[in-house]
Amino acid sequence: MVGKMIKSLEFFIADLNIPIFHELSIFLDHPLGLLIVTSLLIFSMTVLFKQKRTVMPIVLMSLLLTSIFTVGAKFVYLDERPCISEKVECTESYSFPSAHSAIGFSLLLPSLGTPAFWFYLIYALILAFSRLYLGVHTILDVAGALGVAIIAYTISKFVILKIEMVAHEIRI
Repeated sequence: MVGKMIKSLEFFIADLNIPIFHELSIFLDHPLGLLIVTSLLIFSMTVLFKQKRTVMPIVLMSLLLTSIFTVGAKFVYLDERPCISEKVECTESYSFPSAHSAIGFSLLLPSLGTPAFWFYLIYALILAFSRLYLGVHTILDVAGALGVAIIAYTISKFVILKIEMVAHEIRI
């Protein structure tokens, strides 16, 4: 019953036609578009909110680990793309977890408790929704991306804070 409701919701979202969101989704679907927007967002948030120097290494390491874990998970699960819409050409790559969504979530998590949180939240939601809107991912793919991002963020925060603690002890 719940599975059918989720599938219906996925088809409903993929059937939507929102012109400006459509163009944004198409732009973010392309790796270069995703890289440009993500880089500009990180740069803007860093400059605008003058993030502490400990935040940027966590963000960058989290992004790197998220990318590695996402690609690895795709080759472990080998889950085929749903391709439930013709808005974009469906690629032959695997679906679970959504790399685009994972990138958005991996930016969101280090920003918890900062003024940049709301900007990253909007970006993460846009990325996640765009994957469903284009019909190239399922809700489970997006949820899996959140799980991957949480794991990557937790490892990144632990490693970076441990490195800083050791570096601080050496200076004393």
